[in-house]
Amino acid sequence: MKRMRETMMVLMVMVVFVGVFAVCNYIEHHYTREQCEVIAVDGTLVEVEDRAGYTWEFYTDEEDLRVGEVVDIKMYTNLTHDDIYDDEVVDWERSKKSA
Repeated sequence: MKRMRETMMVLMVMVVFVGVFAVCNYIEHHYTREQCEVIAVDGTLVEVEDRAGYTWEFYTDEEDLRVGEVVDIKMYTNLTHDDIYDDEVVDWERSKKSA
């Protein structure tokens, strides 16, 4: 019985460690670009420009996005912090801040 309790404790510690590592890794490789202006909409393809002048494209099922709207985009670094050109848009939402 004591051995089973020790085994369960070791397993719980491992699960917590892996969980903390996964969360830290996710936070390190995801970031948000706020207040990006929609500059083109072509069906489900949306093109936005961020405040630094970079343009990003993403697909969406949302039909009512219009040119001129302001959105926040969630980005993934592709594990390359020194190269912005391979980053990907993984999610978006309408900006809650005024432009």
